[in-house]
Amino acid sequence: MQRAFPQVTKLRLLAVLLALVALACPLRGEAAEAAMTVSLEPGKFKAVRLRNLPKNAVVAVAVQSSGKIAVSLLSERDYRVFPKPDEPVFVGSVERTLSFTITIPETGSYYLVLDNQQSADARKVKFVIRAQRGARVPQPTPQPNRQPAAPEKLQGA
Repeated sequence: MQRAFPQVTKLRLLAVLLALVALACPLRGEAAEAAMTVSLEPGKFKAVRLRNLPKNAVVAVAVQSSGKIAVSLLSERDYRVFPKPDEPVFVGSVERTLSFTITIPETGSYYLVLDNQQSADARKVKFVIRAQRGARVPQPTPQPNRQPAAPEKLQGA
């Protein structure tokens, strides 16, 4: 006999799994990845919490939907005032597929919000979240002033 978990429990489990994978590989730049399928009832939204993401972590999200929905990535502060966030990290809409990559601006918890509040129809939504600590990009060093190279003469010109 198999017992079904409530949808909220599944979303919490996904967030915990993603956090555990991220903690298991904190310094190597390895990625944590999680995937899930959810049903969005008409006029409703669901959110997945991404706990304790470090500043400059790179988060990639791919979403596939059976119809048009809104997708947001919000800080904890903005999630508290949803549906009117002040400074969302990302806002977009998806009718079939959408993917985006962002760099986390500040350490903290973030929420991926799948929003079907504007629709009268239920939606089936599949998504994948991949998070990786950001690589430190070396700052470019100024180059001394040089004369531009002369253009090369083309053969047969």
